[in-house]
Amino acid sequence: MKNSTRNLLMGLGAATAIGAAYMILSDSAMEKAENKINRKRAKKFVQKKLNGNPKAMKVVESLSDEELINLLSVVDKVSNIRGNISEYTDQLKDATVHKMKK
Repeated sequence: MKNSTRNLLMGLGAATAIGAAYMILSDSAMEKAENKINRKRAKKFVQKKLNGNPKAMKVVESLSDEELINLLSVVDKVSNIRGNISEYTDQLKDATVHKMKK
């Protein structure tokens, strides 16, 4: 391998390592990445649950990062409650069916 090729590969490897270290060590870079992920989650929620309503999509785009985090935490809590309620109703159905058979 030529020295120039080897030097190029070493340079690219070093640049990649520095970039990865920056992402790991930089709080602001991590925060920006998390905010982008949260915004995509909110848009996906609007697409799925609200059939891509354009007004709702504009609202999601206009929310601040903190407001978006609050919105997603509410959505998560409602989803958990909905899952718990369906679990309890299944148990109630089983109990009533069991009592009716006796």
